[in-house]
Amino acid sequence: MLEALSLIPTKLIMPDTEIPPDVDGMNDDRSYWAKKAIEAFQEATRAENETVIGDLICDLAHLCDRQPEMGSMAHHIRNAIGNYLEETRMTGEGFEDLPDLLSIREE
Repeated sequence: MLEALSLIPTKLIMPDTEIPPDVDGMNDDRSYWAKKAIEAFQEATRAENETVIGDLICDLAHLCDRQPEMGSMAHHIRNAIGNYLEETRMTGEGFEDLPDLLSIREE
């Protein structure tokens, strides 16, 4: 298996990095769960650390295309943005460049 991302919570990996507020005290757990999902995907696909998150998101879009009962990828992205903003008291920067990213098809 490729060297998997560390399971250490983000705030322990980068102690000098300011992270958004954690409204319900669950964001370390959420980041841990995300890392576990990424590790499983990485083991199945052999995706590189630099591309694994984007590859997983892309493959989730392919899954939504093939199983419409799961909802559209746009629906899940909207929900993810809403959840993230709620879980960080509207101060998280995880989606701050999204309007610029949505114009990628125009380039």
